[in-house]
Amino acid sequence: MKAKRRDPTERVKREIRERQNHVCFITDCSEPIAVFEHWTMVAIGNDDYPDCGLCKHHADIKTYGGPGRVGGDIRDVAHIKRLRKK
Repeated sequence: MKAKRRDPTERVKREIRERQNHVCFITDCSEPIAVFEHWTMVAIGNDDYPDCGLCKHHADIKTYGGPGRVGGDIRDVAHIKRLRKK
């Protein structure tokens, strides 16, 4: 069963901004929120609205991986798809 991705409504964005004091979800990061993310990936069953806000830098790391591009949601989603095919 494929999870449905939903874009955040303005109300959800406002709630996230207020809950995080308008800064990135990552501890010790004081950059403003640029991207609203699902902390738990939609590919593994999170079909709710995005639940956190990240700065551009941390959103890129979450999606593509860290230094040397190790990890990241893209790699994890590809792995999940391979497992589901088996």
